Amino acid sequence: MQTLTERDYKKILFCLTLYVTSLFAANTLGVKLMPFLFGTHLSVAVFCFPIVFIMTDVIGEVYGKKMANNFVLAGIISIILFLFYSFISTVVPWAESGLWVKDGYNQVFGLSVRFSIASIVAFIVAEYQDVISFFFFKKQIGDKYFWLRSNLSNIWSQFFDSAIFMLIAYVGILPLKTILLIIIPWWLYKIVMGIFYTPLSYLGIHLLKHMEIKAIKTRVFEENEDLPQFIFEYVKKIKENSVLVITSKIVALSEGRVVSCKNAREKIKLIKKESEFTLQTKEVWLTIKDGMVMANAGIDESNVSGKSGKIILLPKDSFERALLLRKKIMHKFNLKNLGIIITDSRLMPLRSGVVGVALGYTGFKGIKNYIGKKDIFGRVFKMSKVDIADSLATSAVLCMGEGKEQQPLALITNAPVIFTNKINKKELLINIKDDLYLPLFGSIFKK
Repeated sequence: MQTLTERDYKKILFCLTLYVTSLFAANTLGVKLMPFLFGTHLSVAVFCFPIVFIMTDVIGEVYGKKMANNFVLAGIISIILFLFYSFISTVVPWAESGLWVKDGYNQVFGLSVRFSIASIVAFIVAEYQDVISFFFFKKQIGDKYFWLRSNLSNIWSQFFDSAIFMLIAYVGILPLKTILLIIIPWWLYKIVMGIFYTPLSYLGIHLLKHMEIKAIKTRVFEENEDLPQFIFEYVKKIKENSVLVITSKIVALSEGRVVSCKNAREKIKLIKKESEFTLQTKEVWLTIKDGMVMANAGIDESNVSGKSGKIILLPKDSFERALLLRKKIMHKFNLKNLGIIITDSRLMPLRSGVVGVALGYTGFKGIKNYIGKKDIFGRVFKMSKVDIADSLATSAVLCMGEGKEQQPLALITNAPVIFTNKINKKELLINIKDDLYLPLFGSIFKK
């Protein structure tokens, strides 16, 4: 089960409140029967009880099977406690001033042992069956088609709930034909109500979900190793509409982009060879490579196994490699939408500490354009754009770490991106003459 935030706990608490409230409404208000079609009858519980089953599907979809089972357990405990309190309240003596409501009170809350057993058994079997069925269909169908998985599991769970309760409660009291005339329409109508409530399920999923980043710990990746096989070794499942983040170090290692460097002179020569522009500074060479400003052309001496003197270059073409990896991973997991980001770290002007950067990416639009749109006060944006690719890269690098965490992979789910099969790999680039910082650094260099 995923790590939960305070925000998650608040959402889960709200859902649990709705779940238990709907459950108690069904158990207390459900004693009322209303006429239905062809001489049949329905309990008014059909309006609230489908929410109970739908809620476990929604919670299971967002937070997993374990959390869904916890909801069922909470429901079982609450029913048992309610029946216990109901029993105590009906057996204690009545005060004379309250006798006027005694008959009605006992009729509602004085449930027989048989009815109590029917209620508990039906709920336990039906709810656990619902969770089991939902995740069975999820395994068979995948993460797609929530509406289908939810309603398929709902068909069986509602049948078990209706049939088990009515059979335990009324066999020997009512004719079997009468019991069936109650079970069948009750079951069918609850299915219809479940279908009717499906849009609410999607709304619930939308409100509960938020972006999650999971860094993946691995063994040490070796030079010239098969990168897709390495990924499949540690990533056993990828949800639809996810973004897989891969550090550039293992991409470069898989390409054999490791060279020996005997001394500082050879390193400087290599930096200049890998760069489009170089400028020596106090600590590093400030360079431009592939349209990005970076230190030492991205050449890295850290996290290299083997003898000293080896350095790792950046991948030859991060965009092309991201595209090839995406095709293999999508085929492996039968996905329609998947984003891939190959990351490195960089420094920001006048800020201490590194942040992430997307050397290459594919599968989603890397920029969000606000130009021409209005802000909250109606003013039109003239320049604002959001760098989606680098923002996701920074978030992932924060979780993956920069030291000995040994987490070269990360999986982002529910990211606010627009997935696409075609991208413009130049969409983040700015001509150096149009760069906002050019006048500032130009004036500094002249001094």
